[in-house]
Amino acid sequence: MNGKCGGIDSVLVTVKKRPTITFTRNPYEVCTGDTLQVDTLSSTGTLVSILINPIPTVLVGGSGINLRVAPLVSESYDVILADANGCIDTSKLVINVVAPPNVYAGKDTIECAGTPFQLVATGASVYSWSPSALLDKPNSPTPVANADSLTEFIVIGTTQAGCAASDTVIVDVKALPRVDAGNPLIVCSDTVTTIRLGGSPTGDPTTRFVWSPNIDL
Repeated sequence: MNGKCGGIDSVLVTVKKRPTITFTRNPYEVCTGDTLQVDTLSSTGTLVSILINPIPTVLVGGSGINLRVAPLVSESYDVILADANGCIDTSKLVINVVAPPNVYAGKDTIECAGTPFQLVATGASVYSWSPSALLDKPNSPTPVANADSLTEFIVIGTTQAGCAASDTVIVDVKALPRVDAGNPLIVCSDTVTTIRLGGSPTGDPTTRFVWSPNIDL
């Protein structure tokens, strides 16, 4: 070069968009002890690497956008994306772990045969009782039951998040006692001082018989 001559060159710079990812849900909700499938609704760019930080405590299987996890606690994750152009971006993924409901079907109880009785469940949003054939509304928290023998009722309660738990209540249905006061009696008031009342009543050994009026008994 003589100091007077020059040249021109150029370089082409192509600006690529960073990769993005959209999850089917965010945040996700999963019940304690259940497995969650983490998948996506859409993504941009040709993804060659997907890292999750921190790594889920319980990694069931899969990788990338088909990750299956069973988290023990709620967590916010950084999902680090890398595409074929070397561009990197980070998305947030939140997984909330929801505890199962504390479903309570009530205390075991004793009822009389032939008399409808009510069951009461608490602790959830949606209920399903069985055996349903003995209940007027098996999906109610307070169904009315009809049973003629000892029966175990099971209720499954589900929260709005879809977490479920169950409880049972045992109802011992007792047969009604046979009441027999005996045949009619005719007595003379001036000749009898004691009259034995009663026929042949039967019932459970714990059955109690009460007479009325209780004057002179």
